[in-house]
Amino acid sequence: MILTFGIFILAFLLSLLLTPLVMQLAFQIGAIDKPNHRKIHTKTMPRMGGMAVFVSFAICMILLSADYKPFYVLVAQHTLTTVLVVSAFLILFLLGIWDDINELKPGLKFFVQWLAATLIYIAGFHLSNSIIPLNFGIYQPLLNYPLTILWIIGITNAFNLIDGLDGLAAGIGSIAAITIGVISFIYGDYLTTLTALVFAGAVLGFLGYNFNPAEIFLGDSGSLFIGFLLALLSLRNFSRSSTIYSLFIPLIALGLPVLDTLVSMLRRFIKSYLPEELQKREAPSLKETLYRIFLPDKSHIHHQLLTRGLSHKGTVITLYAVSIIYGIGAVLISYFHTRQISVAVSFFLLTITLAGLHQLRYREIAIFRNGFFIPLLERLLINHRLINRLLDILFIAGSYVGALLLVKGSYDKLAVFQVNQFYLEMLVICIIQISIISISGLYKESIRQIGIGDIVQILKWVTIAIVASFLADILMNPGFMQSLSLSFWLLDYYFVVTSVLGLRIAHPVLKYLFERYRTDQKLRVLIYGADKKGLLALHNILTNHSAQMTPVGFLDEDPELEGYLADGYPIFGGHWKLQRLLKTHKINQILITSESIKPVVFERIEAIARKHGAKVQLFHIYTEDIKTDSGEYPPIPALDSGIYA
Repeated sequence: MILTFGIFILAFLLSLLLTPLVMQLAFQIGAIDKPNHRKIHTKTMPRMGGMAVFVSFAICMILLSADYKPFYVLVAQHTLTTVLVVSAFLILFLLGIWDDINELKPGLKFFVQWLAATLIYIAGFHLSNSIIPLNFGIYQPLLNYPLTILWIIGITNAFNLIDGLDGLAAGIGSIAAITIGVISFIYGDYLTTLTALVFAGAVLGFLGYNFNPAEIFLGDSGSLFIGFLLALLSLRNFSRSSTIYSLFIPLIALGLPVLDTLVSMLRRFIKSYLPEELQKREAPSLKETLYRIFLPDKSHIHHQLLTRGLSHKGTVITLYAVSIIYGIGAVLISYFHTRQISVAVSFFLLTITLAGLHQLRYREIAIFRNGFFIPLLERLLINHRLINRLLDILFIAGSYVGALLLVKGSYDKLAVFQVNQFYLEMLVICIIQISIISISGLYKESIRQIGIGDIVQILKWVTIAIVASFLADILMNPGFMQSLSLSFWLLDYYFVVTSVLGLRIAHPVLKYLFERYRTDQKLRVLIYGADKKGLLALHNILTNHSAQMTPVGFLDEDPELEGYLADGYPIFGGHWKLQRLLKTHKINQILITSESIKPVVFERIEAIARKHGAKVQLFHIYTEDIKTDSGEYPPIPALDSGIYA
């Protein structure tokens, strides 16, 4: 403990003393950061602060190797490993220095990172050695190498991405290093603990000059070095994991940079396929989409917090707190090492993560608001019946396995049955159910405009399919299928109905939600009449994109309806509420659908609307003969904003 505390303080003091010297050197050699549209700072700043961290860390590690026997023995026994690891860090550090002086192209930076990561792999640090599901014997290297390279390069660039505010990357890096050090101590890996705490001390010493208002930036020499070392130390944690849930410990310890990277890639990918983007241009190619994923922008988590009104310091401290919470979660899972604690901690972290992302208000990843899945479903489902059949087969097979597992409890209880018999029974049930669903004519129905009649047909034919499967169960060779109880068939029926029906209502539901949450519509419409005709007008507005209207709610003279919802929209009350609603809800248009409206009420609505500059329209539904008595075609009604007026 004395050695740990002493080496931590030494690294801290060395970094504290070296950073001012590095600041002077950075100005002399041109390692400076000028402000631009993507930067937060407004004046030229020195970067290359990673040199102070790297040199302080290197000096302390050399002293440990010389004076601390376990380190000395480790270096002496693994000379080649030491040379490879040191070479990898030198290559990456020199890359960062070069980039701090003269910005390099992304392709070259990725190549050098790949080279450094490959040296780490050759040195014997592999990601999937302990991942039980990925144990493929002689084919293990085919997974080991790409997964290890992906992990190292991913974590390295994750810290490079979050280095957007004063002290952010350095602070989160030190928190992650301390977390990994504590976890390594729990596992009894004291060498990794010492390394992590030496690194934390060096980063914290630099943080004194980097916290807002910063005097120097980390630069790529610092952010790449922090990410690379933490990726290497986390690989050691992977090698200590003995259970599946423990494998998530490094991901949790590095939670914030990993989350920011994944969210950035996801929202950039989704943004290319949003409906408004596809209206401007054709759908991008896969190559173009992948290229856009790696383009820099100003919508990272820290940027979003700034736009929500947090100060620079407030944003950094908030993200420190989030990192500490992730770190505590990783330590708890490591210390207790039980399934119950792991599930509870993971659920808690997942909950606060989703809540936090919701507060950031990323439109790209709000699936009910961005309409991303609408064109995807139209391409894959509506226009391809074969894909519908394949998905239904997967749903039926999955429902069978899921219901069986819930009834039996686990795979262990299924082991008493013959595997071949299990697959045979599942195949027979799949054939019976998909054949009946096909005969029903379900694949001739339009998913785009599914109605109550379609839902009734789906329920009817799925019920017939399940009953037929049950009868086949009775007739088939007993031994396995006799053990299937009524609870199994009820669960199977529930799963099949949910999946088959859910697939077909996904498109109209998502489209309805997307149109409802649109914020770019010009006209805010209040519907007078919460009856069937009013609901028809509502759906006309929601499905007619060219109308550019947003429904606000309903007015209705029936006092019993006031305060209720009609298809999710509020019924505010009678026409006497109109004047207040025009002010509070910024109504642009009133659409009258009720055929029983009294003339005096109509006159009042029109007068109030005229006073506030709102437009009044009538909604009509009618039929008309093709030809009049004179043999001429009648004029076609004018289409005003998508509503027959």
